[in-house]
Amino acid sequence: MHVIEGLPKKRFATYSKVHHALFDGMSAMNVTRSFFTDDPNVRDTPPLWSTPPKKRDRSPTAASTMNPLETLKTAISANYRVIPGTLRGLKDVITGGDDEAISPYQAPPTMFNVPVSASRRFAADSFEISRIKAIGKASGATINDVVLAVCAGALREYLIMHNALPDDPLIAMVPVSVRAAGDDAGGNQVAAILVNLGTHIADPSRRLKTIIKSTKAAKTRMAQMSRLEQLAYSAATLGGMPVTTLVGYDKIHPPFNVV
Repeated sequence: MHVIEGLPKKRFATYSKVHHALFDGMSAMNVTRSFFTDDPNVRDTPPLWSTPPKKRDRSPTAASTMNPLETLKTAISANYRVIPGTLRGLKDVITGGDDEAISPYQAPPTMFNVPVSASRRFAADSFEISRIKAIGKASGATINDVVLAVCAGALREYLIMHNALPDDPLIAMVPVSVRAAGDDAGGNQVAAILVNLGTHIADPSRRLKTIIKSTKAAKTRMAQMSRLEQLAYSAATLGGMPVTTLVGYDKIHPPFNVV
């Protein structure tokens, strides 16, 4: 962790790098929030490196986990429940899914989906959240839909500038939290949906409508599954990436273009 001082109005920033195996986005925010307080008089906020004391759980559920047979039963039950999601994912990979929801390997090859080099560039911009909400309210889109549309427009312009815009739309892999409300545990509880960015469409309004339609279809597909099935589905649809990369199929059709 790095502390960045000298910001305007006596403010400071912290910059941290944590391995994704420890946290997903939601758990990282929860942990970060626990280190701060909005009350200037509070002086007992735990330091960043502290470990909270573990509470002993004496409930019947906790006691049953000490029984090897109960543990085995729970594991078998959990594995059985993920089978439908896994089979659904494999079916969509093979058949291409339905007409609206995007499945892996429908993405076109682009200048982005090539072996990376040591060269790196970073650019950032910011927008007032009120503008994003206003666009969403006027179009029936979520905040995420609008952000995806902004990114899609930027990608389209960049590819046009380099004479590299494919005829087919770029596909984005969008992480989706499946964490239950109030769950502040670490680790990863993230599924994934694939979204048509509509980069082949010149009109921004039509492009946004395409994104809305695509995200709704993906969310509808996910809503038909339990949390475990959602995780299994994501693993089944995207788990073949190392194999397709090894045989070179990702050069013809990447599983997706951007994240």
